[in-house]
Amino acid sequence: MSESNKKNKYLFLVLIFYGFTVFLNPLVINDLYANTNKNSHLIDEDHLDDEEDDVGDQGQPCPKIRQVSPAPKEFKNKISPLRNEPRNLKKGKVLFRLKARKACKFCHGMEGKGDGSMADLAHKPPRNLTCKKYMNKITDGELFWVIKEGIDEAGMPSYKHLSDKKIWQLIQYIRTFSS
Repeated sequence: MSESNKKNKYLFLVLIFYGFTVFLNPLVINDLYANTNKNSHLIDEDHLDDEEDDVGDQGQPCPKIRQVSPAPKEFKNKISPLRNEPRNLKKGKVLFRLKARKACKFCHGMEGKGDGSMADLAHKPPRNLTCKKYMNKITDGELFWVIKEGIDEAGMPSYKHLSDKKIWQLIQYIRTFSS
C-alpha cells in the first residue's frame, strides 16, 4: 500500500471521527441532560410531604412560597377582553412554545412544570404552572401584570414587547396547565 493511500485512509478516519463528534455529541449530551433532569426532580419529590396540595397535576412539586412584589391594584381585577376560543388558545400555545422572544418553554417547560432547559440557570426555580394551589389563587389580571412587567426578584423577564392581545392569548394557554 502506498504512502498516499495510507494518508487518505487516515484522513478519512479522522474526518469520520470528527463528524461523529461534532454532529452526534450534542444529541448525546441533550439525551444525558434530559435523563439527568428527569431523575433530579424525582429525588426532590422524595423530600416533599405527601400532601396533595404540594404537587401539581403532573407530579412536579409546587414551588415554595416566595416573597415577590404584588401586582398593582389596578391589575388584580383586570379581565381578558378575548373570548375563550380555540384560535386564541392556539395562538397562545405558539407564543408559549416558539414565538415570544424568550419563549416561555425554556424556563417553564413544554408542559408548564417549571422544568425547561434553562430552569437550572435561573436563580429561583420557574413557576410550576400545573400547580392548582397557586394557579387558582392568582387572577388573570395578576398574570397579565407578571408577564407584561416581569418580576426581577423571581427571575421572570418582562414581555413588554408583546401586545396586550398576545399576553391574553398566552394567559388562556397557561390556564390549561392547571385546569
